[in-house]
Amino acid sequence: MKFIDYYKRLKEKYINHILIIQRGNFYVAINTDAEILHYILGFKLRLQKTGDYEVGFPLSSLEKNKKNIEAANYRIAIVNETEKYDEETGAKKREVAEVQRIERENKQVSDYKKVQSKKEETILLAEAKRLVKKIYQITENAPKKYRYSLVTKLQNLSVEILEEVCNENMMTEEKKKLYAKIQTIEYLLVILKETNSITTKQQGQTAQIIFNLIKSIIN
Repeated sequence: MKFIDYYKRLKEKYINHILIIQRGNFYVAINTDAEILHYILGFKLRLQKTGDYEVGFPLSSLEKNKKNIEAANYRIAIVNETEKYDEETGAKKREVAEVQRIERENKQVSDYKKVQSKKEETILLAEAKRLVKKIYQITENAPKKYRYSLVTKLQNLSVEILEEVCNENMMTEEKKKLYAKIQTIEYLLVILKETNSITTKQQGQTAQIIFNLIKSIIN
Protein backbone atom coordinates (compact mmCIF):
# COMPACT_ATOMS: atom_id res chain seq x y z
CA MET A 1 0.00 0.00 0.00
CA LYS A 2 1.30 3.44 -0.90
CA PHE A 3 2.13 5.78 1.97
CA ILE A 4 -0.58 8.29 1.01
CA ASP A 5 -3.23 5.54 0.91
CA TYR A 6 -2.09 4.21 4.28
CA TYR A 7 -2.25 7.71 5.73
CA LYS A 8 -5.74 8.42 4.43
CA ARG A 9 -7.07 5.07 5.65
CA LEU A 10 -5.67 5.62 9.14
CA LYS A 11 -6.90 9.23 9.16
CA GLU A 12 -10.46 7.93 8.97
CA LYS A 13 -9.89 6.36 12.37
CA TYR A 14 -8.21 9.41 13.89
CA ILE A 15 -10.31 12.13 12.29
CA ASN A 16 -10.26 14.27 15.45
CA HIS A 17 -6.48 14.05 15.86
CA ILE A 18 -3.52 15.46 14.01
CA LEU A 19 -2.05 12.31 12.52
CA ILE A 20 1.72 12.15 12.01
CA ILE A 21 3.33 9.04 10.58
CA GLN A 22 7.00 8.12 10.47
CA ARG A 23 8.47 7.76 6.99
CA GLY A 24 12.16 7.03 7.23
CA ASN A 25 13.89 9.75 9.24
CA PHE A 26 10.90 12.08 9.22
CA TYR A 27 7.39 12.36 10.59
CA VAL A 28 4.88 13.34 7.92
CA ALA A 29 1.38 14.86 7.96
CA ILE A 30 -0.92 15.08 4.95
CA ASN A 31 -3.57 17.54 3.71
CA THR A 32 -5.69 19.08 6.50
CA ASP A 33 -3.26 18.00 9.21
CA ALA A 34 -0.37 19.32 7.13
CA GLU A 35 -2.08 22.69 6.80
CA ILE A 36 -2.71 22.91 10.53
CA LEU A 37 0.97 22.20 11.24
CA HIS A 38 1.91 24.73 8.58
CA TYR A 39 -0.05 27.45 10.36
CA ILE A 40 0.78 26.64 13.98
CA LEU A 41 4.41 25.53 13.55
CA GLY A 42 5.44 27.29 10.34
CA PHE A 43 6.33 24.14 8.39
CA LYS A 44 6.54 24.55 4.62
CA LEU A 45 3.65 23.01 2.70
CA ARG A 46 4.66 20.84 -0.24
CA LEU A 47 2.22 20.00 -3.01
CA GLN A 48 2.71 16.40 -4.15
CA LYS A 49 2.11 14.96 -7.62
CA THR A 50 -1.00 13.28 -6.21
CA GLY A 51 -2.46 16.71 -5.46
CA ASP A 52 -2.03 16.21 -1.71
CA TYR A 53 -0.32 18.65 0.64
CA GLU A 54 2.44 17.41 2.91
CA VAL A 55 4.69 18.65 5.70
CA GLY A 56 7.45 16.82 7.52
CA PHE A 57 9.92 17.21 10.36
CA PRO A 58 12.89 15.16 11.65
CA LEU A 59 12.35 12.41 14.21
CA SER A 60 14.67 14.26 16.59
CA SER A 61 12.26 17.20 16.90
CA LEU A 62 9.20 15.13 17.84
CA GLU A 63 9.05 16.09 21.52
CA LYS A 64 9.40 19.81 20.82
CA ASN A 65 6.72 19.73 18.15
CA LYS A 66 4.41 17.62 20.32
CA LYS A 67 4.51 20.27 23.03
CA ASN A 68 3.73 23.03 20.53
CA ILE A 69 0.85 21.06 19.03
CA GLU A 70 -0.57 20.37 22.49
CA ALA A 71 -0.14 24.04 23.42
CA ALA A 72 -2.35 24.92 20.45
CA ASN A 73 -5.05 22.63 21.93
CA TYR A 74 -4.85 19.85 19.35
CA ARG A 75 -4.82 16.13 20.03
CA ILE A 76 -2.19 14.06 18.26
CA ALA A 77 -1.82 10.49 17.01
CA ILE A 78 1.70 9.24 16.30
CA VAL A 79 2.56 6.23 14.14
CA ASN A 80 6.09 4.79 14.14
CA GLU A 81 7.87 2.36 11.86
CA THR A 82 8.79 -0.97 13.44
CA GLU A 83 11.62 -3.40 12.75
CA LYS A 84 9.12 -5.81 11.24
CA TYR A 85 8.90 -6.01 7.46
CA ASP A 86 6.00 -6.62 5.12
CA GLU A 87 6.61 -9.95 3.38
CA GLU A 88 5.08 -8.78 0.10
CA THR A 89 6.55 -5.27 -0.25
CA GLY A 90 9.65 -5.55 1.93
CA ALA A 91 8.73 -2.21 3.54
CA LYS A 92 8.85 -1.65 7.27
CA LYS A 93 5.54 -2.09 9.05
CA ARG A 94 4.07 0.74 11.10
CA GLU A 95 2.12 0.77 14.33
CA VAL A 96 0.35 3.42 16.39
CA ALA A 97 2.73 4.51 19.14
CA GLU A 98 0.73 7.18 20.93
CA VAL A 99 -2.79 8.59 20.88
CA GLN A 100 -3.89 11.37 23.18
CA ARG A 101 -7.19 10.38 24.67
CA ILE A 102 -9.99 12.39 26.22
CA GLU A 103 -10.13 11.61 29.92
CA ARG A 104 -13.40 10.87 31.70
CA GLU A 105 -14.77 14.05 33.20
CA ASN A 106 -16.61 14.77 36.41
CA LYS A 107 -19.99 16.51 36.23
CA GLN A 108 -18.61 19.99 36.92
CA VAL A 109 -16.09 19.72 34.10
CA SER A 110 -18.70 18.15 31.84
CA ASP A 111 -21.12 21.04 32.42
CA TYR A 112 -18.36 23.53 31.71
CA LYS A 113 -17.53 21.73 28.47
CA LYS A 114 -21.18 21.95 27.39
CA VAL A 115 -21.07 25.71 27.81
CA GLN A 116 -17.79 25.88 25.92
CA SER A 117 -19.24 23.67 23.21
CA LYS A 118 -22.03 26.18 22.61
CA LYS A 119 -19.45 28.93 22.28
CA GLU A 120 -17.45 26.83 19.82
CA GLU A 121 -20.57 26.16 17.74
CA THR A 122 -21.06 29.91 17.49
CA ILE A 123 -17.42 30.38 16.43
CA LEU A 124 -17.74 27.56 13.90
CA LEU A 125 -20.83 29.10 12.36
CA ALA A 126 -19.18 32.53 12.28
CA GLU A 127 -16.13 31.14 10.46
CA ALA A 128 -18.34 29.32 7.95
CA LYS A 129 -20.17 32.58 7.25
CA ARG A 130 -16.85 34.40 6.85
CA LEU A 131 -15.73 31.78 4.35
CA VAL A 132 -18.84 32.25 2.19
CA LYS A 133 -18.45 36.02 2.28
CA LYS A 134 -14.73 35.88 1.45
CA ILE A 135 -15.21 33.40 -1.41
CA TYR A 136 -17.83 35.63 -3.03
CA GLN A 137 -15.62 38.70 -2.53
CA ILE A 138 -12.45 37.30 -4.07
CA THR A 139 -14.24 35.70 -7.03
CA GLU A 140 -16.36 38.73 -7.88
CA ASN A 141 -14.01 39.86 -10.65
CA ALA A 142 -12.78 36.45 -11.80
CA PRO A 143 -12.33 36.02 -15.58
CA LYS A 144 -15.48 34.96 -17.42
CA LYS A 145 -13.92 31.71 -18.60
CA TYR A 146 -13.73 30.54 -14.96
CA ARG A 147 -16.86 32.25 -13.66
CA TYR A 148 -19.29 29.48 -14.56
CA SER A 149 -17.01 26.57 -13.77
CA LEU A 150 -14.40 26.94 -11.03
CA VAL A 151 -15.97 30.00 -9.44
CA THR A 152 -19.48 28.57 -9.34
CA LYS A 153 -18.17 25.32 -7.86
CA LEU A 154 -16.18 27.25 -5.26
CA GLN A 155 -19.14 29.39 -4.25
CA ASN A 156 -21.50 26.42 -4.06
CA LEU A 157 -19.08 24.47 -1.88
CA SER A 158 -18.75 27.34 0.58
CA VAL A 159 -22.54 27.56 0.89
CA GLU A 160 -22.80 23.78 1.37
CA ILE A 161 -20.23 23.98 4.16
CA LEU A 162 -22.27 26.69 5.86
CA GLU A 163 -25.41 24.57 5.60
CA GLU A 164 -23.66 21.55 7.12
CA VAL A 165 -22.12 23.59 9.92
CA CYS A 166 -25.64 24.61 10.93
CA ASN A 167 -26.11 20.99 11.98
CA GLU A 168 -25.21 21.14 15.68
CA ASN A 169 -24.60 17.41 16.04
CA MET A 170 -22.25 16.49 13.23
CA MET A 171 -21.27 12.83 13.27
CA THR A 172 -17.90 11.46 12.16
CA GLU A 173 -19.09 10.66 8.63
CA GLU A 174 -20.50 14.15 8.24
CA LYS A 175 -17.19 15.62 9.38
CA LYS A 176 -15.37 13.55 6.76
CA LYS A 177 -17.61 14.97 4.03
CA LEU A 178 -17.05 18.46 5.41
CA TYR A 179 -13.27 18.01 5.35
CA ALA A 180 -13.49 16.75 1.76
CA LYS A 181 -15.36 19.88 0.70
CA ILE A 182 -12.88 22.11 2.50
CA GLN A 183 -10.03 20.32 0.76
CA THR A 184 -11.71 20.80 -2.62
CA ILE A 185 -12.03 24.52 -1.91
CA GLU A 186 -8.31 24.65 -1.16
CA TYR A 187 -7.47 22.94 -4.46
CA LEU A 188 -9.72 25.32 -6.39
CA LEU A 189 -8.09 28.30 -4.70
CA VAL A 190 -4.68 27.03 -5.80
CA ILE A 191 -5.91 26.77 -9.39
CA LEU A 192 -7.41 30.27 -9.31
CA LYS A 193 -4.16 31.64 -7.90
CA GLU A 194 -2.09 29.86 -10.57
CA THR A 195 -4.32 31.38 -13.28
CA ASN A 196 -3.98 34.85 -11.67
CA SER A 197 -7.72 34.94 -11.00
CA ILE A 198 -7.07 35.78 -7.34
CA THR A 199 -4.08 37.35 -5.61
CA THR A 200 -1.65 35.77 -3.18
CA LYS A 201 -3.07 37.99 -0.46
CA GLN A 202 -6.63 36.86 -1.18
CA GLN A 203 -5.56 33.22 -1.14
CA GLY A 204 -3.77 33.76 2.18
CA GLN A 205 -6.75 35.51 3.76
CA THR A 206 -9.06 32.71 2.69
CA ALA A 207 -6.60 30.08 3.91
CA GLN A 208 -6.61 31.71 7.35
CA ILE A 209 -10.40 31.50 7.51
CA ILE A 210 -10.22 27.84 6.46
CA PHE A 211 -7.63 27.21 9.16
CA ASN A 212 -9.91 28.75 11.81
CA LEU A 213 -12.83 26.73 10.48
CA ILE A 214 -10.89 23.46 10.66
CA LYS A 215 -9.70 24.26 14.17
CA SER A 216 -13.28 24.91 15.29
CA ILE A 217 -14.43 21.60 13.80
CA ILE A 218 -11.67 19.62 15.50
CA ASN A 219 -12.13 21.27 18.86
